[in-house]
Amino acid sequence: MNIQVPYQIGLVYIANLKKVWDTEMNNVGLLIFCDNDKREKKNIFAFLEGIKKLFCIKIKRLFSTELPENSVKKITVARDFSLFFIRLPYSLDELKKLRRFTIRRIQKMVLKVCHDNSIKKCIYPQNAPDEIMDGFSIKNPFSGNFIYVSLLVNILKLLSINRDINIREFNIAILDTNSRNLLHFFIKQLSPLAKFLTIITKEKELIQKEIEDVFDDTGLSVRVTDDIASGLDGINVFINIGNLGEFTSRKKIICNAVVINYGDMKSDQVKFTGEVINRINVGLPAGVEGLIDEEFLNYFSRIEIAEIIFVNKLNIRTNIFKNFADYNNMKGISEQFEEEGYIISLPKATG
Repeated sequence: MNIQVPYQIGLVYIANLKKVWDTEMNNVGLLIFCDNDKREKKNIFAFLEGIKKLFCIKIKRLFSTELPENSVKKITVARDFSLFFIRLPYSLDELKKLRRFTIRRIQKMVLKVCHDNSIKKCIYPQNAPDEIMDGFSIKNPFSGNFIYVSLLVNILKLLSINRDINIREFNIAILDTNSRNLLHFFIKQLSPLAKFLTIITKEKELIQKEIEDVFDDTGLSVRVTDDIASGLDGINVFINIGNLGEFTSRKKIICNAVVINYGDMKSDQVKFTGEVINRINVGLPAGVEGLIDEEFLNYFSRIEIAEIIFVNKLNIRTNIFKNFADYNNMKGISEQFEEEGYIISLPKATG
């Protein structure tokens, strides 16, 4: 599994996110579909009661732009920012079959709940039909990749704990082919933690010139090489932010370093035998996790919810999507993550 982080996804990702950030946002709504068709069938009485209830709901939907009772749940995340979890009275299958009149009615429902709760933007799950979107709603543009990139140091600290190794003892190499901004961000992040860093790049002379003051400023010793075999020799952590397949070697290379992958790992000449990390699992703070109904997590993952929260809390909008390696914003996420009760864990290791 190869992960392409946001700055590599390109203009589609940026365009979708700009729709969200072009407006000042205080509150955000997350929309999901109901599961009314999953009725209890434990006995004939429960079944008939479910049919009656479903019939009443469908009749009411024809004439009302009000959401059913208990369809909206508010979670206050910060003083001036809340998440609203909104359950629409339609299943996904129903939404895909709706006519224009009913779609307009749903859009009015969403508009009303936005107005009533000072919600500036509502986000539908990725599998919502395009026809349902309007000026107040958008398909989920969040993937969790921005969080994943921002938490490099947090991942390294977790590896340090899991392996009982001081983080300063890690011998780290970063491979870069086309992500210069992110490379500089990672160097800044690693400078107070690591003693030695290798950068593998095809632009050796240019990178050497750009980072020539790093040692004087931070004490971090940085070696730059365009030789993949030399760059991987003796390392125990490999951070890939480029395309590994662009590098060639006269012989096959076997490396047992832990891989933190943000790019493309396809290569016929390099084989990694250690743990390969393509993503992370995120746990939300207890005050948020305990209030989210499980059904919402079927449509929005925890890392996506965390990304929505941080992007809004830190007031990150269009500027960051022009330059994904915005140091202050990404550093802010890294520092606040654990302080505010978020946790990370690693998926089952793959090699």
